[in-house]
Amino acid sequence: MIRFLALIFAVQLGGVLFGAAAPFSASAQEFNIAVTELSGPIGTRTTIDEINRGVNLLDCESDSSYLQFGLLSGGSTAVASIDVWLGIGSETCVTAASRTPPSEVCRHLGHVQVGTSLGQIDDPPPNAIRIPMSEFRDAGEFCEFGNAPTTVNFLLVSGHQTYRGETSALDPSEWKTIPVRVDAGPPNSPRVSATDVSGNRDIRLSWERVTAGSEDIRYRVYVIADGCEGSESGPLVPGDRPPLELDGFYMFDVGPAVSYSIDGEDIGLEVGESASAFITSRDVALNESDLSERICVHRIATAGFCDAWAAAEGEECPTACSAVGASPRSVLWTALALTLLGFVMHARRRFAQRYAQRYARRLAR
Repeated sequence: MIRFLALIFAVQLGGVLFGAAAPFSASAQEFNIAVTELSGPIGTRTTIDEINRGVNLLDCESDSSYLQFGLLSGGSTAVASIDVWLGIGSETCVTAASRTPPSEVCRHLGHVQVGTSLGQIDDPPPNAIRIPMSEFRDAGEFCEFGNAPTTVNFLLVSGHQTYRGETSALDPSEWKTIPVRVDAGPPNSPRVSATDVSGNRDIRLSWERVTAGSEDIRYRVYVIADGCEGSESGPLVPGDRPPLELDGFYMFDVGPAVSYSIDGEDIGLEVGESASAFITSRDVALNESDLSERICVHRIATAGFCDAWAAAEGEECPTACSAVGASPRSVLWTALALTLLGFVMHARRRFAQRYAQRYARRLAR
């Protein structure tokens, strides 16, 4: 008995001295795949920031829009095909029940060979698959106009066709759920501060800030030299969507500011000519509002105002020699008022000079 206990002690001591072999547990390799492209009418977005902004209304409406899922370097190897399932909102499709009748709540979009696409769109690079918007936009209401932002979840399973088992039974390198933001609700059109503005090289437009929850709203200014008459068939019509392609008009990205100054010369206006301007707002997903009401922009000659002011007051013009934001009528009245003021000041100086001369002659006597 004593020998047996001594043997056990020796074994334990050896484990302490030489280090007992602990079970080895390496972290399992994940299915290294991600959204690498989001393509739609406003262009192809490839950066993480652009993709995280999500799918917008124009993407939803276009049959040529697609999501591209690419296999990333350093991840899973020898992936030949991918099973694709779709869940909406909080549904991630990871349970067997969510993908098995009669309780299934996820949609099976298809089993896609790597290097190919679902539907009738061009194939992706050899290490990716493409899912067109037309294959899943009718799976719920998330793509309907005006709906609040939501999330659609893509369950991607490597190799297994129409997989309905538990994802927990798979190796982590065989599956992954990828959430994609969808926002089909454009913001409201900005309310403009004035519908008639004038100036020369610095014509200022302003509007009220659009609030849309916590979203970062940015603005665009569209200008067309149409004499401020407009047309229901022209490229820019109040209340309509702005065109995607610039043709015959100007567009300026303003950012989050709620005012913008236009140089009449830069937009091709001669003195005395007019143009129409419109404001739109854009949200995080790059949804763009309809065009605001028309702002009539008039280019007028502002030279000479400061000269008249300086002649009348004997000091520099405090308005930096501009008539920014003034209407043609107000500019005319300003010019008349300054002219009258100049005449009065001139008459006062002449009267003072004559009085001084008479007083000097009296003293000389």
